[in-house]
Amino acid sequence: MERKYKIVFNSVLLLIIVLNIYLYFNLNDYVANRISTPGVIDHRWTFVAETWYSSGIYSNGAKDDEGNYIPTFSVTPLYPLLYRISYFLFGKKKMPYSNEYEGLSYEFMRGFIAFLNFLIMIIIYKTAVIFDKKVGLLCILLCAINIDSYKIASNYGTPDTALAFFITLSFYYLIKFLVLNHNKINLILFSVMLNFAALTKYTSHLVWIPLICFLIIYLSCNKNINAKNKIIYLVIFIGINCILQGGWMARNYYVCGTWKFTSHKAPLHLVSYLIAHNEKTNYTKTYRSLNKKVQDDKRFKNRSEGNKSVYVDSLAKDIILSHPIQFAYLTISRSFSYLLNTKKPGYMLYNNNDILVISDIYKRYKINHKKSFIPVTIGIVPILWRNGYYSFVVLNLTIKIIISIVMIFFLYGIYVIYKEDRPWSNWVIVCSLIYILYFCFVCGLTVNARLRAPIMAIIYFISSYGIIHCFLLFMKLKFYSTYSSLKNLRSAL
Repeated sequence: MERKYKIVFNSVLLLIIVLNIYLYFNLNDYVANRISTPGVIDHRWTFVAETWYSSGIYSNGAKDDEGNYIPTFSVTPLYPLLYRISYFLFGKKKMPYSNEYEGLSYEFMRGFIAFLNFLIMIIIYKTAVIFDKKVGLLCILLCAINIDSYKIASNYGTPDTALAFFITLSFYYLIKFLVLNHNKINLILFSVMLNFAALTKYTSHLVWIPLICFLIIYLSCNKNINAKNKIIYLVIFIGINCILQGGWMARNYYVCGTWKFTSHKAPLHLVSYLIAHNEKTNYTKTYRSLNKKVQDDKRFKNRSEGNKSVYVDSLAKDIILSHPIQFAYLTISRSFSYLLNTKKPGYMLYNNNDILVISDIYKRYKINHKKSFIPVTIGIVPILWRNGYYSFVVLNLTIKIIISIVMIFFLYGIYVIYKEDRPWSNWVIVCSLIYILYFCFVCGLTVNARLRAPIMAIIYFISSYGIIHCFLLFMKLKFYSTYSSLKNLRSAL
């Protein structure tokens, strides 16, 4: 049995390596085209990294009247730091948004992010093996065939894969702390990785709040841990948060004059979705109009970056609080689309011209079928088929079916873990849901598969639990049915 397990595990690893290598080279033209096209990829992190590397100042390129770079806190520092290290090792030849795509430092980062994507699969396998080896094998297989993860990793200008890596690693150490033993090392590593995730991308910087509440409730309910150790565990978690996230916020106060974590305009994006939904208008036009209105406001002009960020947050807060029910409804309703959304697989099959044609077909279809109850993925099939994109239709539907099955078994997996009624069952469910629901709340309005990357490994883990249980149940019923048939046959003879 152990030999068969090793054969299957090595086969899955080989599949992952082959897919990584194939898609790495297959995406060369696609990545080069997107990198060299202005406005297609978000270069905020690489821009800060380049300015930091060339001038030594953490800036997004803005200068004051004397020509000096103005320090920024528009992006968190860990991902620009990785880029700065790559520039130090391999040099910086071209800006990523220049018309020419070259530079060993960018290729290094692309390979490094692909390697992080591979490590995510290994980490969630190690997490699942804590419970069952069969669950671990299926979990890593589901991660391997998640084509979206390879495309997201190819977009190495944004830190979504790096964020997913740190979130998955923090989840792994939290599970070890809950299930295996209450080792201080596991708690320390969990806290550090959680803070590294926050310092990689701002979307995760508040996840520590529900997790500290979870930790307090867990420790208060656990009678096997003495009061002294409970206090030590909480001090460790809070202390690491204060040192890492608090350190970054202290830097922002000292350099930029504000205690805010980041000056990103995420609240403005959320408000734009709300306004677009209420007024039945296009989100992009709504955001541009709102952003222009903010930029033209006299109270906004001539302010520092920190004060501008505070002003935007205050404006967004007022709008959301004036429509709290609509905002809650929109967040919940769009979270389902957020969990089921996938990337279009055209990049695997066609050149850039065909990808643009497919995108244009999708845009025209959405404009002409705004009030249709038929999902776009289903309704657009005849049009794509008539245009000869057969392989795209088949692969896209396959990916959609797989993610739908995964989400169904995710719900069943939660039920299975709950019914097992082990000491850790409820705690594993709750901590998993904290991660998932947090990102649904923060990123759910945007309905983008790229922003779902941090929680996909957790979803695959619980789904694998449900699928394996369902399979074993089926085999048990099949065996019982066969046994009953043989018994009846013997009685007849």
